[in-house]
Amino acid sequence: MNMASEDSLTPLPQNKVNLIRIFNHNYLTRPLPYIASILLIFPYIEITLPLFLLSFIIMRDMNILKQSIIELNHWIIGSLIFTIFLIWRETEFIQTGLFILYISFILFQISFLKQNKNIKLLSSCLLMFTLIHELLFCFFTTFNINSILILIVIIALIPHFKIELDEQIVVIFLGLFLGVRAVGGTLSEGQIWLNNPDTLDPLIQNWITFLSSPLLGVLLFYLIRYLIESPILTYEERVN
Repeated sequence: MNMASEDSLTPLPQNKVNLIRIFNHNYLTRPLPYIASILLIFPYIEITLPLFLLSFIIMRDMNILKQSIIELNHWIIGSLIFTIFLIWRETEFIQTGLFILYISFILFQISFLKQNKNIKLLSSCLLMFTLIHELLFCFFTTFNINSILILIVIIALIPHFKIELDEQIVVIFLGLFLGVRAVGGTLSEGQIWLNNPDTLDPLIQNWITFLSSPLLGVLLFYLIRYLIESPILTYEERVN
């Protein structure tokens, strides 16, 4: 009996234990929120930033990184510095959705540290926005290493989002709908928020309309159901 219980308690591999000890030091974990801003100084930001995000997600999923609420302010400050540097340098990789992916990642980090449901909903909405935008953009143009890395980061983040409530379904379909509509702006004006049908290929415009219409229908269905059922559920919870 004792031998069976001892065998079931398998210790962590020594190399993983050493990694955990190394990354638990503040001098290694505290600079992590500012690495994205540092990467803006160097070339190939469209490759280095997704690789950094992916490495961070993998290390956290492997429990190599142990984070606390104290690091929340560092992630907020780091994202502000990143945005300021981005505006100052007038970097154009916003068009590929990398900036939106980074903001979604920051919101996910904040919701992970603070356990805030609303921030996590916003993060999932932006994540779905980036996912469908990059897929359609590559479908209408061509796949490149930048888009492939963005999609890999999104795939690594998706398991952390659970679809259980109608409000979660609403924000997911909202992100998908906005992402489809934003593709037209990216392809026509080069800006994600400007959609000018006159400068867009009619075939692509038809595809965008064809894809966005059912998404809008599903979105409205769940939104109406949520607006109807939410007051009822709130009243039942108060009664009980």
